[in-house]
Amino acid sequence: MTARDPQLAVVIESTPAVTGCRSCGVIAASHGRRNVPLVDVPCFGRPVELIWRKRTWRCPEPGCPVGAWTEQYENLARPRALLTTRACWWALGQIRREHSSVAGIARQLGTTWRTVWSSIQPLLVAMADDESRFVGVRSLGVDEHIWHHVSTKPTTAGGRGPRGADRDGGPDP
Repeated sequence: MTARDPQLAVVIESTPAVTGCRSCGVIAASHGRRNVPLVDVPCFGRPVELIWRKRTWRCPEPGCPVGAWTEQYENLARPRALLTTRACWWALGQIRREHSSVAGIARQLGTTWRTVWSSIQPLLVAMADDESRFVGVRSLGVDEHIWHHVSTKPTTAGGRGPRGADRDGGPDP
């Protein structure tokens, strides 16, 4: 890496190990490795490309329906992922704590908005669907200082603004 390199590249690979076919259990034969580029968390103020040298395997059993497969480590990256798991959670932390935009995160990671969004969107959906986030919550409120009052119409005529912000959700007195 030099001062002019736009990003840092890190090559990783798993250690050799004996693996069995997930279908028939026969010891698998190595089918080589393939390089899978992943976007990782920035380091030293630069984007990081993680190049994962994934092991590929094949089942030597002629009648086995599996054929060949590639190693997976969900704690590193989901299957067909473009960002590492760590980069996805880092991006969500930037959005939540630093009020970063997806476009700003994409710039820091050296990738596109679409790559970042498609990687973090499933995590956001899973978090939104998790009902346990409301455990212990007795009431929810609206901060009227962040509400955008851009309509000149009253709320009863379709204008924008808070409606029924009292505790029971009924109309304002």
